[in-house]
Amino acid sequence: AFQEGAPTPRFLEVHVNGLRPDQNEYAAKFFQRKGHEYNLDDIEEGYYRLASDDYFKNIYPRIRYDTARKGYIFNVDAQRNNNVSAEAGFVLSNRPIDNLYVGVEYRYLRQLLYTASADVSLGRFYNGAHGSFRISIPGNLPLYVEPGITYNSWDYQSTGGLLGRNALGTQIRQQDTKVGFQMGVTPTYRSRLLLDASLFTTRDNYTNRSEINSSDVLDKTKFHGATVALRLNRNTLNEKQYPTGGHHYSYTLPSTASGCSFGSPWSAISRSRANATPGAISAS
Repeated sequence: AFQEGAPTPRFLEVHVNGLRPDQNEYAAKFFQRKGHEYNLDDIEEGYYRLASDDYFKNIYPRIRYDTARKGYIFNVDAQRNNNVSAEAGFVLSNRPIDNLYVGVEYRYLRQLLYTASADVSLGRFYNGAHGSFRISIPGNLPLYVEPGITYNSWDYQSTGGLLGRNALGTQIRQQDTKVGFQMGVTPTYRSRLLLDASLFTTRDNYTNRSEINSSDVLDKTKFHGATVALRLNRNTLNEKQYPTGGHHYSYTLPSTASGCSFGSPWSAISRSRANATPGAISAS
């Protein structure tokens, strides 16, 4: 009897408070309606989208009934996290695998959310760096675009220890670079469609000799290519940790095109000797 007397759940407006006017407008775009009014599904969808964005915190909903318009007004009080976040870590060892890690992320919100991040790892054996710039666009079909670059380098000549001396006679240094972008679309807060495209290059400098000098020119193998992948993720689990119901699906459609090239200074020397005349050799 009590529920029968309750007004019809008609949501007329959605307001976000607690931020700057342009930031409130950005957060309100998470709530989309199909007509002139919001239904319960629109409110639930928008609230979970807003709560899943880690830029916002302390999100508290409030509902007020407007007797004159005979509908509900949905209000959200929200706060933002810090614009700048940083993290650091290190590994200390008596083996030559010491490593220092530093990462920083900066987020800037106006009508769109811009996120710039960079991290670097420094060590004798491994060095790496990664940088990305992301633009998040809310709306009826929220999406984001994120270009990025990654660099990795492994120097086996500076290891020894656990890797042993045999590593010095096989591969000396490996480097790889990846440049690409990722575009994601979220039809619902439980689904995400990703398009990932990138160009990559891997360089291996090595030698098979047992003794190596700093002035030696090493053999080089270069592997390069391009990748494109389309991914669909769907998550209906009822809990982030220890779920008791739901499913998690992930489908990937990848495509790769690549090629390899090899260069050796010793093969060049052998060719030059083979092309030389006997008189020139005896004269030298």
